Amino acid sequence: MTTPEFIIQALTRNREIFAQILTNLHPEQISWSPEPNKWSLLQVACHLRDEEREDFRQRTRMVLESPWRAISRHQSNRMGC
Repeated sequence: MTTPEFIIQALTRNREIFAQILTNLHPEQISWSPEPNKWSLLQVACHLRDEEREDFRQRTRMVLESPWRAISRHQSNRMGC
């Protein structure tokens, strides 16, 4: 069974991995995109930050407060699902 402690440790490791990857890069490296319609490292990092702030925390709070309640279609659409 996945415990809250396991999840917290995994998320902490992810933060450390991202910090190692993105630290000390030149602006050209961070903003480089392999193709016009592909995201750069900066865009990916910003997307992950936005999702964590605007979506993930809300969903986690909802599940922790009411684990038996399904997320309604309205709530899913509001969260970008």
